[in-house]
Amino acid sequence: MKELVRRVVTGAILIPVVFLIFYISGIPLLVFVILFLTGGMLEYLNLCRIQNYFSLILLTFTMVAFYVLNIESFFYLMGVLLLLYITVFLVRWQKGHTFEKFAGELFVFVYLLIGGIFVILIRENLGFKHLVLFFVSVWVYDTGAYIFGKALGKHKLARRISPKKTVEGVIFGFFTLFAGMILYSYLIDNDFGFTIKTMLYFSLLVSYTSTVGDLIESVWKREQGKKDSSNLFPGHGGILDRVDSLILTAPFYYLFFKLLS
Repeated sequence: MKELVRRVVTGAILIPVVFLIFYISGIPLLVFVILFLTGGMLEYLNLCRIQNYFSLILLTFTMVAFYVLNIESFFYLMGVLLLLYITVFLVRWQKGHTFEKFAGELFVFVYLLIGGIFVILIRENLGFKHLVLFFVSVWVYDTGAYIFGKALGKHKLARRISPKKTVEGVIFGFFTLFAGMILYSYLIDNDFGFTIKTMLYFSLLVSYTSTVGDLIESVWKREQGKKDSSNLFPGHGGILDRVDSLILTAPFYYLFFKLLS
């Protein structure tokens, strides 16, 4: 119960600030995304005891480059940055940095970068309401899964990865999101043009990608024997604990609505 209270209080403080940044967009949103991406990358480096922060600089530079360059120029730049990244690894390998650590660091770097890029694309190409829906839908699913998993969970979803995550939590998290979508669309405003069918598909997509995103981050923590990526947010853990579901969901959210349009 105490953990739930801490979650609610932290959320009540952060959510208005986050939504204000979403509304303003532009440079404030870019800075916000960069702070969360680099913070998440730093948590991963600390989890794995990697004392080299080149990834943080490169992540910041790449997000800024994406924001100011056209798509073609950005992809050319990505090729150059990949070559630079590999060159830096070769130098670090001579000093004892293993390929296993390099592969993990590169995976997380690309994983966070793709998520950050698509958060920007959702706001710039789909609009403010879509960015709010994106975050709220993931939060509603996570909250439903957490509450019902605690109350009704009996069957473990992935015992070795996340012992507290249950099949019941995932199922009821999906139904919580689906019911929320129906209530919003039919009682408040169906401004997204949802039908029952698209709401069903959307809820399934968010539930699946949120769960997988949560589990992959749990693997990183499990391998390092940690419960949370950090203690930055009371009741919520660290940045990675907050963005794990969002990062993987962002590109699929964007694709879903692009296919609908």
